[in-house]
Amino acid sequence: MNVLLMLLVGLLPVDDESRKRGIVRDNIQADGQVSTQLAAQTGWARVLGCRWQMWVNVEGKYRSVRPDQVFRTGQAFQIKVTADTDLWIYVLNRDSVGNEVVLLPDENEEHMRIRQGETVTIPPDGPFRFVDPPGTEHFRIIASPVKLTWVKPRELFDLEMEHQQTQADKKKALVQKKERSKGVQNLMARQKQKFTLQQSLEQVLEKGIPAGARSKDTVLVPPPTENGQQVLQASANPGHVDPIVIDVELRHRY
Repeated sequence: MNVLLMLLVGLLPVDDESRKRGIVRDNIQADGQVSTQLAAQTGWARVLGCRWQMWVNVEGKYRSVRPDQVFRTGQAFQIKVTADTDLWIYVLNRDSVGNEVVLLPDENEEHMRIRQGETVTIPPDGPFRFVDPPGTEHFRIIASPVKLTWVKPRELFDLEMEHQQTQADKKKALVQKKERSKGVQNLMARQKQKFTLQQSLEQVLEKGIPAGARSKDTVLVPPPTENGQQVLQASANPGHVDPIVIDVELRHRY
């Protein structure tokens, strides 16, 4: 265990989640700039990140659960996202043929920005519910350090909400739909090109980057737990602004 981690462990609460949050908080600023110690150990200049978790209604009470289990039709659930850095948060629902609808921000909200350490509940006005037929629900969370106007352009949002529109606005909305789909796919392609590290920031601080791994552009995605999954995207570029794209697939049966 290196000296930095030993110092952090000595200063942080025993609770594992508090310890992880403390490590992120002490090494990454709200705008994503990293500490001198973290930069020296990894080669990173900027890290963007968030933590998401499933909350399911069990006997009248919501509790956090692993997202890779099989849920039941009729179960109510919410998704909570906590920002490790200042981020604009967007959530889309994708159907079986690839069509996407924006769930967050909702119809009456502006683009939602959450500050480092803040948590947003999705949906904010009540839970989702698994409905028949059984299958898989697909959600896409986009966490960006800059506002993405192309995710929720007015004409496309009105089309998705089935508002009355002129033919010119409908035509513009279809163009916006293609642009959004292309934009998301480009983000995902760039993210896939980065080295994916199946470990947490805590493990990086303790063990460093594995030998032979590219450290300049990295996505840290540890396995999910009941307390959620933290996703961090790191880069040697201090001006890095690529959003994080998180695909969530939730299976349910009768």
